[in-house]
Amino acid sequence: TGERFSKCPECGKSFSDSSNFTKHQRRHQRGKPCECPDCGKSFAHCSNIIPHQRTHVGKRAGDLAT
Repeated sequence: TGERFSKCPECGKSFSDSSNFTKHQRRHQRGKPCECPDCGKSFAHCSNIIPHQRTHVGKRAGDLAT
């Protein structure tokens, strides 16, 4: 009892030690420099944004191919 858990909002991993949680958060910030301009999701490799952006097709006017 009395244990506190910090849960990572990016991946859901839980930590009982706040310093380990802080180190873990840095991995997300440092390791994903490529960001989707539509939703802000970050990727470690910019080539992964192209297939991801296909999930946005049809969610905005003008994205549908004729």
